[in-house]
Amino acid sequence: MKKVTFISQFFPPDFAATGQLLDRLTIKLSYLGIKLVIFSGMPFYAFKNKRVNRYEYKNNRLILRTRFSTFFGKKFYGRGINSFLFTINALYNLLFIYPKSDLLIFTTEPPFLPFIAIVNYFLKKTKYLLIIYDSYPNILFENKLIKKENLIIKFWLFLNKNVYKNAEKIILLSKPMAEKFADDYPSSKEKIEIIPSWANVNTIKPLPKENNWFIKKHKLINKFVILYSGNQGRCHDIQTILDAALRLKNHEKILFLFIGGGYQNKLITQFKNINKLNNIELLGYQDYEDLPFSLTSGDLALVSIAEGAANLVAPSKLYGHLAAGTPIGVISPANSYLEKLVTFNKIGKSFRNGESKKLKEWILNLYEDEESKIIYSENSREFIINNFTEEIITKKYYDVIHSIIGIH
Repeated sequence: MKKVTFISQFFPPDFAATGQLLDRLTIKLSYLGIKLVIFSGMPFYAFKNKRVNRYEYKNNRLILRTRFSTFFGKKFYGRGINSFLFTINALYNLLFIYPKSDLLIFTTEPPFLPFIAIVNYFLKKTKYLLIIYDSYPNILFENKLIKKENLIIKFWLFLNKNVYKNAEKIILLSKPMAEKFADDYPSSKEKIEIIPSWANVNTIKPLPKENNWFIKKHKLINKFVILYSGNQGRCHDIQTILDAALRLKNHEKILFLFIGGGYQNKLITQFKNINKLNNIELLGYQDYEDLPFSLTSGDLALVSIAEGAANLVAPSKLYGHLAAGTPIGVISPANSYLEKLVTFNKIGKSFRNGESKKLKEWILNLYEDEESKIIYSENSREFIINNFTEEIITKKYYDVIHSIIGIH
């Protein structure tokens, strides 16, 4: 039986979306005759305190967790040091502790994790595949967090070229991401595979409000809920949403519900307090088993990309909302893939960064027009069932893995 090793810092019970997706993917792949090892960090980034074993074997999957990712705090520099220590520990384990795999699969969690792929490749000749969730270091300089001329960035880009040159395949989550990647690394163009994220449509599905305990628990039953669920990171446009909330502050029935956390969580809290907004509520990350209820609490879901992050990220939160049958409001730069997706498939409406007034007007229209809301909801559900189920996406990953190492 062929052995495939996944390396990613975040994995359940951590709430990070990338880990949740890898969990479901590896479960599905384990049923298809692949022996799987998952090397990850101990839960830390977004996690409710529960006891977690460092070693876990189930369903043909061996899960290995290291404590090296939890030594420092959750602030920016602490997370960076933890990620660096996780990367070094992962390299040590791959080189000296665990038997050779037929294929290594690296994610961009943490962003510099793929660098160890090239080291392992030259020393042990192990084939590797990359899953690019976020395109680093481009995100850093295109969001003006650091200059492109910085020596660290130049060295990072140089290393990337060598990492991508020796990869068997490079998976990106959307066509625009793939096109941008091919422009940045033209020599790797033939290795690109486009495989989007997905959602479990059998678990997450439309649910009437009166049957949803989450809505009752948080007193949402008489509210028109605008839901933002997931990471509130630097690459997401939170400000446009907040400005729309400010414009709607006098509409008592309309509530903006933020579920999750991240870099901009404090911004939301500060904005709410400064403007004395009662139409904004914040909740922490929810347990994975509660997602079918939290995701169906929204009458409308918002997905956003910051202006400097176009074609560099692909928000995975979109697919859970589609599975829940929720109308989608997209906030993004002009001509983003999200704008085209919601418009062409009639699952919602798209707005440019900063168009809070137009977003406010659409929210009011949808609040008053139940028929349009139902049409968007039905289209969302139909769209994901036809394109982004676990079965469809797992088959794509299986085919890529099979093309590299063969399975049978």
